[in-house]
Parts: sequence; structure tokens; C-alpha cells
Amino acid sequence: MTNYIDKSLLNNTDLSDEEQQPLQPIEENLWWVIPAKLAGVRKPVAEEIAQLQKAGVGAVVSVMDDPSNLDLYQRSEIPNLWLPTKGGTAPSPEQIQELENFISSQNQLGHAVAVHCTSGRRRTGTMLAAYLLAAGSSYEQAMQIIQEANPDAELRAAQTTFLRELAAKVSQAKDVQSGVEKGSSGYET
Repeated sequence: MTNYIDKSLLNNTDLSDEEQQPLQPIEENLWWVIPAKLAGVRKPVAEEIAQLQKAGVGAVVSVMDDPSNLDLYQRSEIPNLWLPTKGGTAPSPEQIQELENFISSQNQLGHAVAVHCTSGRRRTGTMLAAYLLAAGSSYEQAMQIIQEANPDAELRAAQTTFLRELAAKVSQAKDVQSGVEKGSSGYET
């Protein structure tokens, strides 16, 4: 069976039935940011859950703004987290914290986590980059990892602005922590 995706779901334009494109096989769309631990992917369909699991995915995070796949994950008994994020926008700081906690707990259980939106490019890339920043990567490092893992990742201006601001906050927090460890003079105590 060939699965099809309506491109209008990806770029908000109306397309005829002839312009619908076949979905890329899910295992070919899976892009690892941290091998065997964290990946991005497009929204899977029911028949693809087993393929994701065979590829090593043990838990799923949906960043779609609707709960369309949550019942599928429940039926499949795959651990999941829903962090609704409107297309073209960035996640909230609370969502980043929830993502960090979920990934940490799932990785401790031996489950790799796949994050998805509709296309697996914008919201997914933003969320994965935010995770990398929170884990200590610089903005440049995080964006390089995302682009190398998925050259089709296309972040919007609001998303890259959010990531730059998050990188600055994380860096500032590290500087403050480093200052506390070294004492106010900047020397180790």
C-alpha cells in the first residue's frame, strides 16, 4: 500500500489530488540527531509504527498542534508525549523542560525517542535544536547537527530567533554557574 501526503498540509496551499506526493518510507525519513537516542521524523501513519520500532524508536513526541496521532500511540502502547506547537512557531520554555524530562526518562529505559510534526522539518527541527541547546550545544553546533541530520529542515524566522535567544540564555546561565563555582573574583575557591 502506498501512503500519500497532501502537500497542502505542509505549506498551507491548496493542491489537487494529482499533486499529492507519495510518502517517503518512514525508515528513510527518520533522521538521528543523537544516534540510538533521539531522532526526528514526519508524522507516521498506523502501518509505520512497527517500522519505527524496528528502526529503534521506543517512544514518540508529537509537536503537532492537534492530537491526531495520540490514540494511535496509545493503541500501540508506545510511550508518548504531546507538546502542541502551532506551525511556524517555537515551543515554550515549559515544553522544552517537558521534552528534556521525557527524553531523559525514556533514554534511561533504553528507548530512543522520535520527535515529529507533520513534515518532520520545522517544528521538529526547532524542538530538537532546543533540546541540543538545553543540553549544552552552542547555537552553531545545534544548527549544524540539525542540518547534517536533515538537510531539508527549514526553520522559520520566529523559530531561529527563539533558538538564538535560548542559546544566549543557556550560555548566560552557564556563565553565572561558572562564576558561582569560581567565586566572585573569577578564581576557583
